[in-house]
Amino acid sequence: MARRTTPPFGGPRPTTPTQQIPGPVGTGSSSPTTRSPKSPKSPKSPASGYSKSPRSSAQIAWTEERQRRAFIDSLSSWAMDHDSSPYFNGKISVAAPQKIQIGKDVRCILTNGSSGARKAIVIRLFAPHGNNERSKLVVRCGAGYMSAREYLSKDYFTRQQAARAVKKFPNKRLYHSHRHATPLRSGIPEPSDKDTVVIQPLFHPFLKLPLELQQKILGTAAGLDGKFQPWGYIKHSLFKPRPYSSRDARQPGSAISLATMFKISKSLNDHLETWIYRTTDFYFQLTGLTNFLWTCGPTNRADIRRITFDFDVHALLHCIRWLAPDPIFQLFEPPLLTEPLALRFLWRIQIKDLTRELRLSHLTLDITCILPNDVPFVVRILRHAFGSIQFLRLLYDGQIIDMKPLQLKELKERSWRQMCRAWYERHRASRSWTMAYERKIAGVDALEADMDKDAAFFDSVG
Repeated sequence: MARRTTPPFGGPRPTTPTQQIPGPVGTGSSSPTTRSPKSPKSPKSPASGYSKSPRSSAQIAWTEERQRRAFIDSLSSWAMDHDSSPYFNGKISVAAPQKIQIGKDVRCILTNGSSGARKAIVIRLFAPHGNNERSKLVVRCGAGYMSAREYLSKDYFTRQQAARAVKKFPNKRLYHSHRHATPLRSGIPEPSDKDTVVIQPLFHPFLKLPLELQQKILGTAAGLDGKFQPWGYIKHSLFKPRPYSSRDARQPGSAISLATMFKISKSLNDHLETWIYRTTDFYFQLTGLTNFLWTCGPTNRADIRRITFDFDVHALLHCIRWLAPDPIFQLFEPPLLTEPLALRFLWRIQIKDLTRELRLSHLTLDITCILPNDVPFVVRILRHAFGSIQFLRLLYDGQIIDMKPLQLKELKERSWRQMCRAWYERHRASRSWTMAYERKIAGVDALEADMDKDAAFFDSVG
């Protein structure tokens, strides 16, 4: 039987038509053309004639290594000034290879310093931002993050607990919570030294030193020499303390500033502040004492032990106006223009109350510019102004002098009456505001009559 060659539907077999494309316009040919199979398109060149070359593998490797070094440097800065655990001692290493970026997850290897055990962790390191001058490090823990201090402390105590369990039950299997504390987990390669940062308790051994040695070390680092002038101008070379306005600056030759020393540790500040007030000789001229004692507060005022005064030729007038006993002040009433006028009495009451709280071990008086006849009167007023003075020293031209010159015998031989009358006779004709005008024109007899009203005080010697 012959095979059927025609399609079952009675027509010829259809053929696939070829797409006809008209020829280009203007070629004079209207015959269609047949599209050839697709060929890959050549990239178009930019109008400028230059194309951006792709980054080579060497450039990519150099960039990644640079980012890695920057991250290691930031991690080292954190380790040197971090709020880490005071117990953990070990190393943290950056695992390789990976893309490293500040503020993103970075795989690391934490190595215990005592046992050498290693475990993989994921950290995030944040650079200092705003007023925060320290970097922050957090460690992934489960679905969240934990501060580095809490995580490292937890790791330390867990290992300590595991070590005690091993000693107590050497033949028994550790609990599940202690398994990660066994030495040297397998599967974690040993990290490279160049990608490793040491983590250790900062100043932990320092706190074990004797208290006196801690204070000596920090005082030397801050350049403290036992002398401090809150404000004012220093004339002599004996005192070269740090001015109050630049207390945040370093002393010449010091490693840290005084403000930086108080930022080291709160536990250190508990005894450092007391030690500084007790061992520092505070230097004052005619101004600054009241403000300094007021800003110190009652706690720090109780720790002040040394004060030095450097008065000028008006030393006795200054002492009568602010520090002398009330009968002497009321006798002369040296004028002072204030607004309101009664403000000077408030200032006098304030400074007398503050100085009466002080219990000094050393009071130094610079008598270089003080009139010799006024020195005994000034010394006696200062002795009565403070709560107590153990030692009184006189300083002349930068040198400590003997307390046995002839004029100082008047401290034990002459009374308040004699000193007041001698000062009145010397300054009665003066045009300066040494005393009230009414007192100047009243005469010596009126002065004696007013002192007789409180004879018990003015006739006393001590």
